[in-house]
Amino acid sequence: MRKKPDTTMGRDEVLAHLTRAARFDVRRLFDASGNLKPPQDWDDDTAAAIAGLDFQDQRGVKRKDEHDEGATETKQVRSLQTIDRLKALELLGKAHGVFDASEAEEPAGEGSLAQLLAQAAEQNGGLNGLVRR
Repeated sequence: MRKKPDTTMGRDEVLAHLTRAARFDVRRLFDASGNLKPPQDWDDDTAAAIAGLDFQDQRGVKRKDEHDEGATETKQVRSLQTIDRLKALELLGKAHGVFDASEAEEPAGEGSLAQLLAQAAEQNGGLNGLVRR
C-alpha cells in the first residue's frame, strides 16, 4: 500500500518559509564578478526565494570580417522572478502581532513601521540601512 504524501504545512513550517523569504538577499545569486551563479550553486534559502526562472536563446549574426563569413552567435538571456519580500514581512508582522490596531488606523507617520516597510521596498538592500543605531 502506497503512503499518501504529506500535503499539510503547520504554522511553524509556514513561518519558517516566510522568514527565509523575508531574509532573502539578491546578492547571493551572483559571484564576485557580478555573474549569475548557476542554480546548482545556490544555497537552499536562495533557491527557495526564486519564484520563476526563464531562459531564452537569442541568435544574432557576428560582424563579417576577412576571416569570418558572419557566423551566428547565440546568447542566453536569463530572467529571474523572486518572491515578494515585502509581502513576506507583512505576513510575518501580522503573525507575530507587530501591527497594532491604533497603528493600522493612523496615517503612516515619520518612523512608523508602515513607512519603514515602504522604504525597504524601494531600496535595493531591503531593511539594511533602516535600523537606527
